[in-house]
Amino acid sequence: MTKIILVLLCVFLLNFLFSQSCIKHTNETTTTFLENNKPTDNAKILGKIIETKEWNDSINLLFVFYSVSRMERAEDRQWKITEIKGYVFIPENDSVFKRIYIDTYAQQGSIATIDTLFFTNADKDASKELVILCKWDSKDTEGNPSKIYHAFFYDNFQYNNQTEELNVLSDFETVFGNQFEGMNKKGKLITAKYKSIVQINKKLKKII
Repeated sequence: MTKIILVLLCVFLLNFLFSQSCIKHTNETTTTFLENNKPTDNAKILGKIIETKEWNDSINLLFVFYSVSRMERAEDRQWKITEIKGYVFIPENDSVFKRIYIDTYAQQGSIATIDTLFFTNADKDASKELVILCKWDSKDTEGNPSKIYHAFFYDNFQYNNQTEELNVLSDFETVFGNQFEGMNKKGKLITAKYKSIVQINKKLKKII
């Protein structure tokens, strides 16, 4: 019985974190609504809230990213880790939205920056996919600035009440993932190939 209760509790918590119906009250601003429906108490809205019909002509979708920090400890040391969590809020009617989990962008030395969010056709069907381009700023051992770019792809979806999170298209990882920009060990300046919408779309046309 105890195991059954624990399993049910885990399912409930996962559903709460990933997918949840949220009420938008009359006269509540979009920012206040998203702040009141953040995934955890210590989450903070990061950057610009994106409201668009580009992924669905009939409804306005709200894309928002939250920074969520926690303390990590090991023996006598402790340090702060900050992750970026993305969500899309989908209106079910005038006052009810469903919060759908997109992804978590881990800290890689520095905190992830959401560089660009856009929609493009990444396969052979007519529907567009979601692309989120992240960037991490860093420095090498000699203090030279460097960056890592990573474009994440998410499949378009037919929204229904069972949708809890977006589907990651991992096939693009080898081309658009973990692109280094900076000085390599031989002193040569390396430039990331796919760090803009134009560059990513140009490459997609060649590989799909």
